[in-house]
Amino acid sequence: DPIEPAAQPSQASPVLPPALKDKTITWAEVDGCVVIASSKAMLDKTIAAFHGGATIASDPAFMPSLNKISGDQSAMILSMRRILDGLRPMLEKTMGKGGPSFDDIEGIFGTGDAAMFMGGKYTGNVASGTWFVPLDYDRIAALVHKGMQTKHPMPDSTMQLH
Repeated sequence: DPIEPAAQPSQASPVLPPALKDKTITWAEVDGCVVIASSKAMLDKTIAAFHGGATIASDPAFMPSLNKISGDQSAMILSMRRILDGLRPMLEKTMGKGGPSFDDIEGIFGTGDAAMFMGGKYTGNVASGTWFVPLDYDRIAALVHKGMQTKHPMPDSTMQLH
């Protein structure tokens, strides 16, 4: 029997979130380490840092996060502002009117330079790690209170959170 040709791959382009529109995941192996970056330019900077060039360790914006993960063998630092900016269209559409605003959601993660970070290390048979997500608990409580007031209004004599 003749072998039939394989099905042709779909010509449809994947739909990417706006934050990934100009990103091309690139990677390289440098001295036994795998380096992953969101663009060729970022990969080049990472390889340069690996060989003694400028690193985030000398960048004041990253110092608070780096101080919390010192001693770890691996680390990942993510900008909460950039994550939320990427999610903004979806969140604004989902939240609609009458619920929390995007600014309310954004505010629970602290200031504009807040970073989520993860670090880890392996010693012998034990792996351990750190995961930090910046949260403003006062804003979270106010947001929960606002949501409760929207669904179940309380009399004016009750305590109000500010």
